[in-house]
Amino acid sequence: MMTPENESLTGPFHLNDFLVIPGNDQIVYDNKTHKLEPKAMAVLVYVVKHKHRIVSMQELLDTVWEGTVVTPQTVQRCISMLRKIFKLAHDQQPYIQTFSKKGYQLGVEPEYVDTDSNLHSGRAKHNNKTIWLGGLMCLAIVFGVIVNSLLYNEQPVRIFEDDSQIFAFTIHPSKDYAAYISRNEDNQEMEVWIRSFDGVGFAVAKLGKILSDPQVSWSADGSQLVVLREGKSDKIEAFSVDLAQRTASSVWHFEDAQHSYQNVALYDNETLYFTRTIRDEMNYGLYQKDIVSGDITQVETDGNVMYFDLSQGLLAYSASNQFQHNIQVKRIADGHTLVEVPHNQKVYEFDILSENGKTLLRTIDKKLFLLTPDEELTELRLPKNDISDMEMRNGQFYYVEKNRSSSIEVRPIHKCCQEEIAPSEHQQYEPTWNVDGSKVAFVSERSGLPQVWISEDEELTQLSRFASNEKLQKIFWSSDSQWILFLAGKDIYACSVLVKSCEPFVERHLFVSPMGFSQDSQEFYYLDENGFSLKIWKKSFSSDNKSMVEVTDESQVVVLNDEIYYQPRNTTHLYQYSESGAKLLTDKFPKNNKFLLAKENQIFYNVLERHKRQNVWSYNVMTNTHTLLVKRRSYSGRFVDYDGAERILLETRKDLNRPMFSVSQDYLFNAMD
Repeated sequence: MMTPENESLTGPFHLNDFLVIPGNDQIVYDNKTHKLEPKAMAVLVYVVKHKHRIVSMQELLDTVWEGTVVTPQTVQRCISMLRKIFKLAHDQQPYIQTFSKKGYQLGVEPEYVDTDSNLHSGRAKHNNKTIWLGGLMCLAIVFGVIVNSLLYNEQPVRIFEDDSQIFAFTIHPSKDYAAYISRNEDNQEMEVWIRSFDGVGFAVAKLGKILSDPQVSWSADGSQLVVLREGKSDKIEAFSVDLAQRTASSVWHFEDAQHSYQNVALYDNETLYFTRTIRDEMNYGLYQKDIVSGDITQVETDGNVMYFDLSQGLLAYSASNQFQHNIQVKRIADGHTLVEVPHNQKVYEFDILSENGKTLLRTIDKKLFLLTPDEELTELRLPKNDISDMEMRNGQFYYVEKNRSSSIEVRPIHKCCQEEIAPSEHQQYEPTWNVDGSKVAFVSERSGLPQVWISEDEELTQLSRFASNEKLQKIFWSSDSQWILFLAGKDIYACSVLVKSCEPFVERHLFVSPMGFSQDSQEFYYLDENGFSLKIWKKSFSSDNKSMVEVTDESQVVVLNDEIYYQPRNTTHLYQYSESGAKLLTDKFPKNNKFLLAKENQIFYNVLERHKRQNVWSYNVMTNTHTLLVKRRSYSGRFVDYDGAERILLETRKDLNRPMFSVSQDYLFNAMD
């Protein structure tokens, strides 16, 4: 049965083995139901309805979001959601095709369902094929188990065993050499080295003592090396390199005290790309500089760009607003966009693999993805959870392994000194006090996996019992100290301190995070960042009842005493939202700040300005007053909590060593645990 373009499409239909039910916003595959956002279903239905032609981005915006102002990233996000589901089939079918600069078109033929009795019935024409393939599948599984076992047992190979303090590296484009920056363990100064993989090499330059991580990058032909050193005045310097003679000499350099630089790369020996921001503004942009003329032009103006990669004539980067990150791979010669896809996590590093735009991405949540030319993102297996630099060359994946210690410390505000809580040789982080400061809840890896623990009078209690490596964060206590709320991966859990049991209350929901308990501890708040507004939900523990408040996108939000406080980005306005609506609390709140926590009628924050970043301020919502709570340099580590009297809670991290390793690319592409 065919459906003409001018008729509505509300009934169910098949796309190969996927059953699409528009009326319920559902897609059924392999007896599992996947719930879609209504707009994502509307996009799919519109593309199916107009299957014989390309549907433009603007057409989808005008039709699906008629009367609403949204950006193209909204459409791209819906397409990505659909492709993630269709990818479950593993049949390599282009269910939704992308035509660059034109739009989208359905890539398979839909089959429409006539009656309800067909909704969950299998299609007979697939049954014989399934039975015939059964035997082959069994053999494939056995073979796969053997291959997986071999790949999982692959051990990373140490590179440069005599150097365990490597902060940045880059592999030569055509030779088995690496340039890297390491810290001399005797004098703690940074040095630039070039070495072959058999260990032979030479020193290029001394950079001195540097607090932030430096950067190093080869030019496309490997004749020059560019180095970024950050400091009071950031310095970028290029060296001409002769590998045969083992010499390097400075070609040019420039220093800039007005800007902070993040990433640098040479396109050719006369064109430099970099990301920078005016100091203390944290608004990074991607720029190109002509070395001969000194002219600087901005490459990307739509969004914040901190990290990028240049390789094979392509440029890969992510333009970000506060919650959405638009990943792009472009040809430098003509500016043509090869790949463009939205993502929910900030990308820390790119590595372009091929001329068609295939690229590796490493995200802020410590995950590695492969981005393909058909705009698919596939998560890969990382050899180590915490790495820094990465590059793929000749079938080998090179990376630096960051080994850190992380501990929890308490310090009196006006006295010396910091004292460690629940000392352990394992990683411990995300600490928070209960209301009266008698207990500390925190994440510890002392039992082998990250778990939530409680420390009280030097006695430790394990609260959670996760069987897999979950990322645990954002811990909150209830006002009666009987419950703890936290985020575990994509789920929000609540744990009973008395019973020592935990259960999820928001499951498998992207872009959500807990915000705390209601004052009576019977409900909890959580932030939903889906879409182009922020939604704060209040949900009951004992029933399905919940209510929602929507605030301006790109706002900072906290919950305090059952009321919501938020500050829209780039404004000095702080609003209070209660059941009667939103009201302006003050129009003189610092613009460049970061909310840290909210408790006891106070919002604690940092001011993101030079020489002020670690000052901790408190704002009293009752008296409308600001107070400097803790001065910078009076403590070390990251401020996380205040007991309301005289103590602060800190999370401290220290680099132990940073060795360089390599594994085969097969290790990454092997099925994940």
